[in-house]
Amino acid sequence: MNILYLSQGNYPEYQGDLLFLGLRKILGESVVDAPKINILYEETFHENPDSKRQIGWGNGFTVYGLLPSLNVDRSDIPQKIKTHFFDLIIYGCSYRTKPLLSLVLRYYPRNKIVFIDGDDASTIEKELVFRGMYFKRELEQTTHGVFPISFAAPDSIIVQNIPQHKTRIFSICDPRDRSTYIYKDEKSYYQGYQEALFGVTTKKGGWDALRHYEILANGCVPDFHNIEHCPLLTCWNLPKMELLIAQKMAKTCREKQKKPNMNQYTELANMLLEYTQKNLSDVELAKYVLDTVQRNQ
Repeated sequence: MNILYLSQGNYPEYQGDLLFLGLRKILGESVVDAPKINILYEETFHENPDSKRQIGWGNGFTVYGLLPSLNVDRSDIPQKIKTHFFDLIIYGCSYRTKPLLSLVLRYYPRNKIVFIDGDDASTIEKELVFRGMYFKRELEQTTHGVFPISFAAPDSIIVQNIPQHKTRIFSICDPRDRSTYIYKDEKSYYQGYQEALFGVTTKKGGWDALRHYEILANGCVPDFHNIEHCPLLTCWNLPKMELLIAQKMAKTCREKQKKPNMNQYTELANMLLEYTQKNLSDVELAKYVLDTVQRNQ
């Protein structure tokens, strides 16, 4: 299957970039990123790993510099569109950029075009819904022709087991207090969650946040504040009922200033990690999008 992945290039966009990671892992060089998303590739940071921090969002942690370079043919893209070389065309950041759209619409039917809208705002570009399959991250209500989508964790960062030596009840990093953003590298950032029973997270720009998945991927239980108010179709793939249980458990720990019942905690933590391994990786995100497209052909 040949896929053209049209992106905005080297400006980070978690939703589209995570999807591309998963697609590349599944389909290899048959997924063509045009232009090349350099910040996703190992070679970009090979000589200076610390330069990832210049990306800006989250110091470049988790998503960037993960992919090996492959011999991807990015030549003659307009001509390949005209000759239907690609089986599917995906706009990885449709709310920011839609290159070659008039050409794509001329040569491809609606069910062969995908728009990924990972914007924090809940606004839907209605004209695009009629032109392709539209995936919306902050989806507030059921909308005909619009499919929910959420962030994920790169499969390479998901731990195999719950870390055994947890020394803190709550993680140091707290999105409500920027002074707690103390970590300068990914290893120590992940360790901060691995050593804690609970990782604090909450809605910020939007309900969905990479932080939720980083906490889960590191064998930590999210203390997701106000998750009960999250729309059903936003963060749609998170196990919200279990996260509500976790929120109540964390609240009790905070009020009593002591650890939870560790048997109950361990059962919940193991369930959440198993769920993450099976459902919340970048590969599973890519499979979801491909399966949704296939079902709607």
